[in-house]
Amino acid sequence: MLWVMLRIVSRPVCDNRKVQGRNSISGGGALTADVTLQLRGDVSAPVPLAYYGTDAKGERGWQELPENIANLMALEVRVKVLETAVSALTARVVTAENVLGDHESRIETLENLSVMDGVVWFYTSLNYAVTPGINHVRANAAGITIELPSAAAIRSITVKNATSGIVAVSSVSLIDGVGTIFLAANEAVKCVADATTWNIT
Repeated sequence: MLWVMLRIVSRPVCDNRKVQGRNSISGGGALTADVTLQLRGDVSAPVPLAYYGTDAKGERGWQELPENIANLMALEVRVKVLETAVSALTARVVTAENVLGDHESRIETLENLSVMDGVVWFYTSLNYAVTPGINHVRANAAGITIELPSAAAIRSITVKNATSGIVAVSSVSLIDGVGTIFLAANEAVKCVADATTWNIT
């Protein structure tokens, strides 16, 4: 059996050492007991927006900010609140503009729609890029181009040249292997997408 003997040595308190405050620090005392240090002129609850320093007489303590500086700080806070509100309002305005633009686009589309023999046709006299939901396009002006969308989505689009001139039909996905085909007067073509290209049927 192993016996361990401990000897506790009591060390004397250094009563000849002290902590003394100076300048802006007051308090202190011998290290034989707890000591307290604090700022000269300190208070438990300084007024809001106060700073520690000296007054006109050089007395240390918590000083109230000059009125102009306090007003400036309050103004900065209000400006930040206002900037946040303006930013939120701007985002709402942009959203509203996008919604309005979408509605205007839909209204324009509706104005160009007409039903013939039970088929809804989109009439155009200008170059037109076919949008989703439009499957029949009637060109009412010669020399314009009807742009078919990507053939990635399987769908069919019929284009009719209702003029006595030439109308072009094009697509980046190609139409029967070419980028652009031309419709003669009163000619119509039906293009079917197979997820890769457009095929004339």
